[in-house]
Amino acid sequence: KNGMNKKEEFEARKVVGDIYCFGARKFGKTKAVQELDLIVRLLNCEGANKIAFSSVDLIHLKQVLDPVKNSFGNHPILNHFKKSLKGSPDYHFLLRNGAELNSVNFNLNSTTPGRQWLGKHVPIIYIEEASMETDEVSDKRKDAISELGAIFRISGMTDFTPHSPA
Repeated sequence: KNGMNKKEEFEARKVVGDIYCFGARKFGKTKAVQELDLIVRLLNCEGANKIAFSSVDLIHLKQVLDPVKNSFGNHPILNHFKKSLKGSPDYHFLLRNGAELNSVNFNLNSTTPGRQWLGKHVPIIYIEEASMETDEVSDKRKDAISELGAIFRISGMTDFTPHSPA
């Protein structure tokens, strides 16, 4: 094959797969790094087929995942890839190629923020509005990473607080 073990191969994928896109409003962070990328990722999943898409609240989850769900549900080509599509509040997409997406709501105002990370163990993590993630949510996310690690596709505003993860 390529002479690498599973961990080395995953690390090579991570080097080219991580995206940290922070910036100002209205230049396409969400559209490019989250929505469009997610559609392509779901179609081309190879090996690492479990994906978690997370955001600060249900409003932000809907902003990205409803258009993705509608694309796979209604587009004449993408529709052939869907196996099942469950929407709000707990999104779950399963495609015929084995790709699986689950949503994670930070639930910052709940008594247990970040609880939805429990039991995920995913190799691909999308984070929308990442600057809003608290230390508590970040700690729970760290426990949800697969045994090989995780590829991060992260976007958000540059409105960091003292509690934003480093």
